[in-house]
Amino acid sequence: MEDRGSGMSFLVGFLLGGLTGFALGLLFAPQSGVETRERLRARTAELRGRVEELTQRARATAEEAVESARAGFREAAEQARAELERRQQELQELLRREREETSF
Repeated sequence: MEDRGSGMSFLVGFLLGGLTGFALGLLFAPQSGVETRERLRARTAELRGRVEELTQRARATAEEAVESARAGFREAAEQARAELERRQQELQELLRREREETSF
């Protein structure tokens, strides 16, 4: 759980830092409007690519975590089933013995 929160915090910080840096760059850059718009387009495309990459990584990590949890649940269910069967056999054996002892 803690990893999920820190990953989201990183993503938000990354985006805010990128946008802040971008805005400051626009404000202090001595360029024409055409050059500024072109840089704006390029930077936007770059940021979009980074966000898509981070999103894909986050999705892959989440899918791995879900699959790992499913595998863990399957294993726990199998162990519980095996334990239940073992106890059921023990009870049946106890009942069989009890019947044998009381039948004489």
